[in-house]
Amino acid sequence: MRKITINVSDKDYELLLNRNGIKWLEAKGYVYENSNKTPITNYDLLWTVGFLANYPNFTEEEILKLQDTYRKEKGNPAEVTSFMVNEYLAFINALVDTKSIKKKATITEM
Repeated sequence: MRKITINVSDKDYELLLNRNGIKWLEAKGYVYENSNKTPITNYDLLWTVGFLANYPNFTEEEILKLQDTYRKEKGNPAEVTSFMVNEYLAFINALVDTKSIKKKATITEM
């Protein structure tokens, strides 16, 4: 797992995507393959999910206000959302990675 750190109003925020964040995205209807059908919604979801692990008391509205402030301060929110997409894809790819599996389950007929 990796993290990205941004600075908004002279405060650092460490953002990351973990298993709970992926579950939150899925519960909100995020499907990577359908990202272009609702780009603004997905953009905001990907920005928001990064805050959930380390800042669970923030509301979605507060997090989106941070996005606006970050943009006004010449930050690039797209850099954060791109990072979250890459982390999401890395997580999904790790789920199907059978080459690095060392311990395998045994399947038997009953």
